[in-house]
Amino acid sequence: MHSKDTVFFDAVLDPNTPYFVCIFSIRSKTGGQVLQIPFGLRFTTGPSFPPYSISGTVTQGTTSFSPANALVALATTPSSDKPEFVMGAIADGSGAFTVPNLANGTYYTAAAKDMTGDGTLDPSFGDAVGFGPTVVINNASVPGVTIEFQDFPPVSWSAALDSVNLYVGSLPADRELRWVSCWDADSLGGTRDSWQFNYYSPISTRLTDGNQNHDQFYRGLPNNRSGFCQLDWNSID
Repeated sequence: MHSKDTVFFDAVLDPNTPYFVCIFSIRSKTGGQVLQIPFGLRFTTGPSFPPYSISGTVTQGTTSFSPANALVALATTPSSDKPEFVMGAIADGSGAFTVPNLANGTYYTAAAKDMTGDGTLDPSFGDAVGFGPTVVINNASVPGVTIEFQDFPPVSWSAALDSVNLYVGSLPADRELRWVSCWDADSLGGTRDSWQFNYYSPISTRLTDGNQNHDQFYRGLPNNRSGFCQLDWNSID
């Protein structure tokens, strides 16, 4: 019998790799208390941790979000490339943070906070998200990094289309924009969530925008001579 206070994870770990695990939301099913401050822990599958760190401050920027106890995350790929987060830390009550155990390399900085307490980190639902500078570690720790929470105002379909049009040129010449959809549009026709632009080709069996920065799916029609392509605009893309 397992204790109700024990959490188990099934994972395949890489050798000689440091890991950071963060629990930022726990909610009781019976109306009990929620986790007020995220909890983080680090471990490594190597003989020791890398020696360097990145430190600085999370600030509210132009938002009203408090940076206290924000989750700070470092990735080895940019945010629009479905980032590979490799290490993190929990900021203190003033937003100050230190991410230790880093090796030489390039890191993309970000911060987030579950303002709604629903267990997700999504600015379209009112959570705090911010992106900081790219930091290069070269045999020395890097202090003084600032990560600001950001506003994500609603974006109209025409503005989203302008962004999508940057990638449409790689679709077949006979492409046709067949429908546009979005989630949670406001009364002015803007959304903080996402827009979907669906293109159709009468002759191509598979469409692709050739860009890994945008999610997409493909649906071949029964005659296998045509297909759809969906290009997505997301609020934090």
